[in-house]
Amino acid sequence: MQRKATFQSLSWLWDLYKRKLLDMDPPYQRRSIWNQPYKEFFIDTVLNDYPCPAIFLYENITPDGIAKYSVVDGKQRLLTLCHEPAVNIPQQLISIYASLRPRLEVVEQRVTAALLTYSRQNMLPFIARIKTIESAAEKIETGRYRSFSEIDDLVAVTLVVPTLRHEAEAIEYCEGVFRIQDVKLRTSARKPPDLFRFDSTRLYGVLVRPGGIDADVESIYDIKFEIQIRTAFEHAWIVATHPLTYKSDTVDWRRLRLAAQLKAAAEQLDLSILQFEELAGGIVEAPWPEIETKRQVVSLIERLVRDEIIPSEANPKDMSRFADNLLSLVRASHKRIDFGIAMAEMERRLRLFSADTFPRSASLLQVCMGLLQEGGLLSGPLQRYSCHVTDHLLEIFPGVSGLTPVFRYSRADAGVED
Repeated sequence: MQRKATFQSLSWLWDLYKRKLLDMDPPYQRRSIWNQPYKEFFIDTVLNDYPCPAIFLYENITPDGIAKYSVVDGKQRLLTLCHEPAVNIPQQLISIYASLRPRLEVVEQRVTAALLTYSRQNMLPFIARIKTIESAAEKIETGRYRSFSEIDDLVAVTLVVPTLRHEAEAIEYCEGVFRIQDVKLRTSARKPPDLFRFDSTRLYGVLVRPGGIDADVESIYDIKFEIQIRTAFEHAWIVATHPLTYKSDTVDWRRLRLAAQLKAAAEQLDLSILQFEELAGGIVEAPWPEIETKRQVVSLIERLVRDEIIPSEANPKDMSRFADNLLSLVRASHKRIDFGIAMAEMERRLRLFSADTFPRSASLLQVCMGLLQEGGLLSGPLQRYSCHVTDHLLEIFPGVSGLTPVFRYSRADAGVED
């Protein structure tokens, strides 16, 4: 095999690619692995005429006399040149962005680490991103910025809170971990009452600079980032409509109108949640036996806690869920019994305890299960219900051993071979 070295222009490679004469994926090639920063650094290298390693192509002449080429080495570089739209972006922006990208990544990592702790503690959705070079170019061309340093969302994060009521707490947390320089509340923008558009609360800040870091040296502590705080309904609206209107190839009045109508609906949902108790109070209630039964359970437990029969620490975290579970347990009994009778017997037996003698090694539902079984009101096999029977519960109520089926903590307990 004869090898020869030649110098070729980018236009020559581009022409081969567009005419499908350049095979990027011969059988011996690996998959594409370069991430965005690698691509941007290589584009910067080409545009600045820096030296780069040679690209190796295998030439094959077809019977028609046409030269076709297969990539032996240099696939990542050629894909970057042929697929990357950044070649149409001004060289100065590419150079600045490429040099800034490593610092942007560090800022994004640190902001994410700080907010991820808060979002996990409060079970809040959280999103972080670094603006792509294409998006940065579009931002510059809006004409709203006088310098590159004014772009304040090269790193941007979104924190999704359940309701408007949770927004102030999120802002307070951000102000405690970052140096927030500007806060644009959703209520601060002037807008007519019949206009519905994006208006999430946005915070702009920088990382807190540690002592001893020279303030005159440009660093990660000078990079401003944006924090958007959205409600769940607002976030759903943005995610669903953003690609259909704001970042769409179609300019359509009807699309924009529909997006605005959906934004109005999202705002109404947020307001309804904010005023949930007041609005619910105005609804005329219809009779429904299941709801009344659950109310009786909640009323009983609250009464026993108030009378210091059930200790406060045994009080269910979610009373509605507890009522559902107790109702399911009673209905699952092999022996059918009126729920009102079961409740009365359970209260009588619970009142034999005091806050001092109430079992601490079992949950309240487990205690209720044991008392109902002792009173002959609960028997197995249960229908579509697995009893949560533990060793401690068996010590207190041995009779629950007859209740089946039983929840198993391991496959071995269930008699299933691995």
